[in-house]
Amino acid sequence: MPPSPSEDHRRRVAVLASATAWLSACYTGAPAEGDGGTSSSSGPASTGTSATVGTTVATTVSSTSVGEGGSEDSSTSAGSAAAEESSGATTLQQPDMGMPITEPMAQDCGTLDVHAPPNYDIYGDRYGAAWGFAIGDREYAAHANTYGLSIVDVTEVPLVEVGYLALPGNVPGRALAGTGTTVYVGGQGPGGSLAMLRVVDVSDPTAPTLVSERPEYTDQIHTIDVFDDVLYLNSGFGACRFLTLDDPTNPTQVGSYVGNDCHDALAVGDRLIVAGGYTQHWDIVDISDLTAPAVLGVTGVEPGIYAHSGVLDPSGQYFLGLDEFHVGDVWIYDVSDPAVPTFVSTFSLGDDVIPHNAIVRGNYVYAAWYEAGFVLLDIHDPTAPFEALRMPTWPDPPMGDWNGALEIDMHLPSGKVLVSDSREGLFVFCVQTPP
Repeated sequence: MPPSPSEDHRRRVAVLASATAWLSACYTGAPAEGDGGTSSSSGPASTGTSATVGTTVATTVSSTSVGEGGSEDSSTSAGSAAAEESSGATTLQQPDMGMPITEPMAQDCGTLDVHAPPNYDIYGDRYGAAWGFAIGDREYAAHANTYGLSIVDVTEVPLVEVGYLALPGNVPGRALAGTGTTVYVGGQGPGGSLAMLRVVDVSDPTAPTLVSERPEYTDQIHTIDVFDDVLYLNSGFGACRFLTLDDPTNPTQVGSYVGNDCHDALAVGDRLIVAGGYTQHWDIVDISDLTAPAVLGVTGVEPGIYAHSGVLDPSGQYFLGLDEFHVGDVWIYDVSDPAVPTFVSTFSLGDDVIPHNAIVRGNYVYAAWYEAGFVLLDIHDPTAPFEALRMPTWPDPPMGDWNGALEIDMHLPSGKVLVSDSREGLFVFCVQTPP
């Protein structure tokens, strides 16, 4: 039989207490209650309403998914988890709460603005990408800015910059990716040859070291990705280049794709989905042979959009393409037959905010959504996503511009989410979701 109202209430209070202890442990690095310590909370977690968390608001929202036919799907979300402390590092662990976790939950687990842009300009003086890595029981973020590369210890709060490498030139939008303790740094113009590909050794986080410079890869490296020991350099102006990492310190080009602008690319198995930028479409490319990539299919041209990036849902059937010109925001396609991608619907937050880059984990899209900050989309039904949670990073009113949350990274073993804001710096979020 169902529990009585009072019994149900007690169980829900227990869930919230355990969840809040976990989130507090994420924030402070202290163990949650029941894990051998006393929790220290910086504020309540989100549980279906807005809640102040430090200086950040964790918000679960009711948002609208509007498809081609104008249908709506409205829902709310928030959830929980627990943490334990091991050698000072926060790790994520599912608590025994006595009832299922039903909603996503997030908390601010640290921010750092140590290299605040003195003359902020989205096309000039600003922060770039972030990339996470671990050495032993410590977790770090490589965080780029116009003038160099910062190494930040994000294991617990407060975040601490432990190393810095100045890089030549005033290069906005430095891109990052890595493998092990090797970080690849690119840049998007202006910058000319000073925005070339650089290889950096971060095995000693306190002394990041420039290993090599690759002037043959210069100026337009909008994004960098590493998938299955292949480095993908995405130019944004006409070429995706593929470099093998048999020697991580000396990437070797083996092929390229020049079918569209290649503003960004997503590699999944032997498929590469290439964001075409000004060409206003996404290409699906067979990369089983990197030396001879072959187009399998192309989405329809969507007038007025900028095909910026995108993600696949867990089934691989649906592709969600992100539009940087704020025409449709998220364009959803059925790609089960890659030769004939089929448009399904579009999705927008409904605010004057623009999506940028995203990652899929389980049935959720973790997105850097410019002036909206960090946004979590629920894609249990990928044809009708909805906003489950939002963590602001940009403090000013939204203007439909390219300020705010630029990049997102989820490489840390703890599951912490790194978000880089163009002006406000590095944000670390502890996020827990139900299945």
